[in-house]
Amino acid sequence: MPSLVSSPIATALSSYDKTAVLEAIKANPTWQTIEELGDTFVELAKEKPYESQRLASILAELEHDPEVPFIKTLDFNRQPVEKPYSQIVTAIVFDLLKWVFTDEPSTIEPANSYLAAALISGACVRTGLCNSAVQSGQITTGLRMEGTKWQETIPDELAEVNAVHAVLHLLAGGSRIIREEQIKFCQSELLPALKALAEQNVIVHPEGIILLGNPPFLRNPGFPQTLIGKPSSSGKPSRVLPHFRINGMSRRYGVLVERATIAEAESGFQKDLPLADIWAILFP
Repeated sequence: MPSLVSSPIATALSSYDKTAVLEAIKANPTWQTIEELGDTFVELAKEKPYESQRLASILAELEHDPEVPFIKTLDFNRQPVEKPYSQIVTAIVFDLLKWVFTDEPSTIEPANSYLAAALISGACVRTGLCNSAVQSGQITTGLRMEGTKWQETIPDELAEVNAVHAVLHLLAGGSRIIREEQIKFCQSELLPALKALAEQNVIVHPEGIILLGNPPFLRNPGFPQTLIGKPSSSGKPSRVLPHFRINGMSRRYGVLVERATIAEAESGFQKDLPLADIWAILFP
């Protein structure tokens, strides 16, 4: 990616200033300008995934702004042509999303760009900026919805990261993601797939389990909602559901637990949860 140092459009987007972004486009309405806008969007969102919706909204809202000029570019024959901003920005964001989906480290941590990509892509769907089969494919793969034996060849750690990405992606997409054509066709399979992840202990990361859905002991009224999960095993990770201990945590964490993915799927994904809350479930 090109350097994003102090260009007008990068400065404007990093300040969340839609008016300044518009002025930068009007000053230089070229493919290169929109490409830099897309690059800046992804780089800023990777640094702060929970701000993805705020950033994506700026790009999406400009699609309906009558002041946005046509964008100068080249056609397949390398001849000058002008195209609508909406067409150019969607194509650029789509290519960038394909790029951020290629990094799949096996550790579940805030610096994992593949997990950040779940919020970035979900924000693109939620705002109407971009929705594609490539994005929905990340969800169906993580949910193991294909039902083919190739799933058995994926290392446990990678399968877990894929699953966590998928549940983040669903929550970030919100109410819109299952009503768009890419996921709508398999909407009835979402809840069974999510429950299967829980039953098969695909996710063993403590907060990942809570992100997926309430563990059974959380539904037991004998346990308080203020808790944090920590595995009691010593050393090598196991694919068996870890034991947990009560460890007094904030009441807000208990509230977030009630908004986990299985609960949202059971309600039909009626709510658009704040991305900051979604990220905080996994990384409190």
